[in-house]
Amino acid sequence: MNLLPKSSKEFGSADYWEKFFQQRGKTAFEWYGTYLELCEVLHKYIKPKEKVLVIGCGNSELSEQLYDVGYQDIVNIDISEVVIKQMKERNGSRRPHMSFLKMDMTQLEFPDATFQVVLDKGTLDAVLTDEEEVTLRQVDRMLAESPRVARPSGSLAWRRAGSSWQPVRASGGWSQWLSTEASGMLAWKAFKQSCQPESWSWPRLGCLPSSRCPSCLWVGTLGSGLCSTKTTVP
Repeated sequence: MNLLPKSSKEFGSADYWEKFFQQRGKTAFEWYGTYLELCEVLHKYIKPKEKVLVIGCGNSELSEQLYDVGYQDIVNIDISEVVIKQMKERNGSRRPHMSFLKMDMTQLEFPDATFQVVLDKGTLDAVLTDEEEVTLRQVDRMLAESPRVARPSGSLAWRRAGSSWQPVRASGGWSQWLSTEASGMLAWKAFKQSCQPESWSWPRLGCLPSSRCPSCLWVGTLGSGLCSTKTTVP
């Protein structure tokens, strides 16, 4: 069964994902790696008691496997109603403390600073299919919403395809960067002048003035290709 779209543009369509999961059925589909490939890094940077948001969860087993080893405060969201229904049925009785919600990651329905960790494994690629203005506006919204719901000193982690760091755009005091290294990661955010790290040894992407976000974001790319970031408030 060929589930690939006719063009990459379809990856950004909610209709495509509804059809994808209808045809895929209940068999898990893992983008960019399985839990076993990523668990060492995830366990190192995510504490079991932290509240985690997984954006674009699909029918990946990542959240389920994290739950089974002690990470039970996990909220999963996806734009596909089909897959959210499937995941609720799959986990309702077995993992009662984990939730699945139909939600658009560019319009998160959570208060500010709700989560200690925001995790994405491939969803950004579904949005960033080209560099047209409408696409970049979607990316802007995603890159504003994820840090909004993350607590200060929380973490943001992405897994994506990609080969060198390059700025994508900067507006309103925000600077966004894409990593297209072989391991493939993304990191972004605005920075306040004269910020200092709090025992964070990875390199800082940059420091720009921002009235919207009086915080500093530090980023590191790990050997596995997972990117982790830490927000520190001066």
